[in-house]
Amino acid sequence: MNILIVTHYFLPHKGGIEFVAFNQAKELVKQGNSVTIVSTRIGDEPEEEIMDGVKIRRVNSWNFFENKFGIPYPVVSPKMFSVLLKESKKADIVHVHDFFYLPSFIGALTAKITKKPLVLMQHVWLVKHSKWIVNLIQKTVLKTYGKFIFKSAKKILVCNEDVGTEINQKDKTSFLENSVDVELFSPVDYEKKQRLRKKYNLPKKRPIVIFVGRIVEVKGADVLAKAKSNEYLLLFVGDGCLKDSLDADENLQIIDTIPQKKLRELYQLSDLFILPSKSEGFPLTALEAMASGLPIIVSDLPVYRKHLDVKNIKIISPTPENIKNSIKEILENKTLAKKMSSYSRKEAVRKFGWSNNAKKLLKVYEGAINENK
Repeated sequence: MNILIVTHYFLPHKGGIEFVAFNQAKELVKQGNSVTIVSTRIGDEPEEEIMDGVKIRRVNSWNFFENKFGIPYPVVSPKMFSVLLKESKKADIVHVHDFFYLPSFIGALTAKITKKPLVLMQHVWLVKHSKWIVNLIQKTVLKTYGKFIFKSAKKILVCNEDVGTEINQKDKTSFLENSVDVELFSPVDYEKKQRLRKKYNLPKKRPIVIFVGRIVEVKGADVLAKAKSNEYLLLFVGDGCLKDSLDADENLQIIDTIPQKKLRELYQLSDLFILPSKSEGFPLTALEAMASGLPIIVSDLPVYRKHLDVKNIKIISPTPENIKNSIKEILENKTLAKKMSSYSRKEAVRKFGWSNNAKKLLKVYEGAINENK
């Protein structure tokens, strides 16, 4: 099968959609398919390259909104249309990620022109933002070209059933959970953990609580920063518009976004993972932390209650006080921490491997192709 995947950003830009698209593509290639990913070029990354058998094409784009305001919304050049039209003609299926972005709209448009079936994967729904303009833009997009994408899609995939409820198109919506590389992300013993802490110049004895993701308000980065304490080190891994405003010191350190092979080491040297988001699909970072055998603390969102055992994770209303109390509870109770750690690893291996994800995805593609005949 010839598969065209369209994303708003792609590696080396770091984000959940980027990793989902790449890992799905890698597995689809392993299973005998041809995959091309078309995305934006916002730096000096190659316009074309092959990554693990996946053909990557990037189109020069303007990234002002993310650079200035932390809003991940690249504005593409007109060339995006001609590139996607050419790739759509060669494809058996066109798969776009998230209705909000311009590349998805152009991908849906070229799929319609070339009469190729369209699959949409919708990761999250409208996110409540402190800036009114962002909320207005989201609603405007939903009512304009977002509406066109939803109507054009033969199949819609969600990794959060609440998103499916918002979409309200049960006849063509399916659930496809996020997945994780359980071989890359895995636990280590005490001695290896100590060596890794030395490698990254982090304290050997002090508990480390890790946050991985965009350092922005919707991820709860500002609230988490207020929960710092001399009883543990908060380790932020990522980038975002709040990064420079965080009061980094001996209790809060920041490491820029790094490649996954180094990221796994930061999980491995940590004691606890936290993600106090205001809104989420099913975040990859939580799965990476689970595969690494970390106890996890997350916001009280329906997706976690639906797909994880709430007795073996910590669900909180994310306030600085609740965060501090939850971290302290887990760090002081070694039996609880061990139980949560064991659950995390076993559940990640049992439910969330990428090979399984790609097999389910192929069935969705085949259904869309059959409907399009």
